[in-house]
Amino acid sequence: MADQGKGGGCTRPRRNIKTPTRYKEEEVERLYCVCRKPYRKGEFMIGCDGCDEWYHGICVGFNEDDADNMTKYLCAKCVAANPPAPPPS
Repeated sequence: MADQGKGGGCTRPRRNIKTPTRYKEEEVERLYCVCRKPYRKGEFMIGCDGCDEWYHGICVGFNEDDADNMTKYLCAKCVAANPPAPPPS
């Protein structure tokens, strides 16, 4: 069973959590997260394994140490859309 994190989700492997996209400076900046702000170099981000959206760690309550201890991350929208099954009675 996957490690549970804050917000009911878990994280992707560490190698996938730092840079959501690479773009040229002259391109329009892509907006991410619930805050709808762009990625900034060096800023910790985490990708949802359900919808592939990227989130600023500070916005979803995670830091890199939290992410190191998780195997999967699901954002609040994905958790709400697919709640975990209740344990057997």
